[in-house]
Amino acid sequence: MKTSPTASLIIVIVLLIVAGGLYFALAPKAKAPATSATTETIATTSPSTSLATSSVAMKSYTDRGQTFSLSYPETFTFVGKDDGFAHYAQGWLQSAATLGSVLVRITVPSSFEPKTNFVDATFGVGSSADRDAIAQCLMAPQSSGPVLPKTTVTIHGVEYTKFISSDAGAGNVYENTSYRTVRNGQCYGVEYTIHSSNIGNYSRDQGITAFDQAKIHAALEGIVQSFKFL
Repeated sequence: MKTSPTASLIIVIVLLIVAGGLYFALAPKAKAPATSATTETIATTSPSTSLATSSVAMKSYTDRGQTFSLSYPETFTFVGKDDGFAHYAQGWLQSAATLGSVLVRITVPSSFEPKTNFVDATFGVGSSADRDAIAQCLMAPQSSGPVLPKTTVTIHGVEYTKFISSDAGAGNVYENTSYRTVRNGQCYGVEYTIHSSNIGNYSRDQGITAFDQAKIHAALEGIVQSFKFL
């Protein structure tokens, strides 16, 4: 029996389709390119973080007697007793009624927070061997404003009593933080005061905004945490 040309063509097409299907079914599968998962950690710094972890350039100071050391931002103004600083005064400790040695004084200028109600800040280290100074060392300072309950903190293995108080007057506000300890027969104070003006003193067109309290506290606390007895 003869096959017509049309039937032969159909048979050829069917065979080609079957052959193509078998080829794709049996051909080795190409492997997909391997992928790997990576995790990127991005470090961020906020104004409230310690200066030790920021990009602020720091300077170190060790007193000539090798008693203590500390670090501070180089943009702050520093004077120490080794610089010929007049260092024996009642201002060695906040609200002190006795005389003592002002060992370090650091000033933070208003340019630290420009166009705000931040006026300035001071950081100081003082000591006194006066008998009354030692007896009153760990007592709450006198203040015209509120004094928070004292707390105890440890810095580089030394225990300090911490006081926080505030004063106000003539449109100015003073926030005081004092760390105190008795060591080697002396009362030591490591403390700072933040001075600002009442934001209500300014009209809106002056463009003065409230200062960033976290930023200045971080700067000053960074100095406190760097303070170490040698």
